[in-house]
Amino acid sequence: MSNTYYSGSLPSHFKPHQQGPKPLPVSAFGKATQPAANTIQERPNYIILEATSDTAYNFLYETTCSVGGTTGETHTQGYIFSAHGEKSSVKLDIQPVSWNGGGAAVGEITFVYRGGL
Repeated sequence: MSNTYYSGSLPSHFKPHQQGPKPLPVSAFGKATQPAANTIQERPNYIILEATSDTAYNFLYETTCSVGGTTGETHTQGYIFSAHGEKSSVKLDIQPVSWNGGGAAVGEITFVYRGGL
């Protein structure tokens, strides 16, 4: 019988007596998504608005729809953005579950999720 310590936390190409940390869970890393307009998302930590024209963006904060579904609910008018014909990025510390307005193109709004342990 061997008295070698087997931690099971390292990949198989390491010697069985070596110890090491377990990998971090996926939830430890942040992520960003660019959902389509009127599509329900998990509530983000903040959003980034990318606009190229003078447009109004509307946001939905409460819904009974499921994540990934689409909604026809009335969104609250949130921001009238004036880019003066140039592409601009603005970080907004809001947590909506859906958006519409603007050019309604994927990529205009980015939902950002912070990671954490």
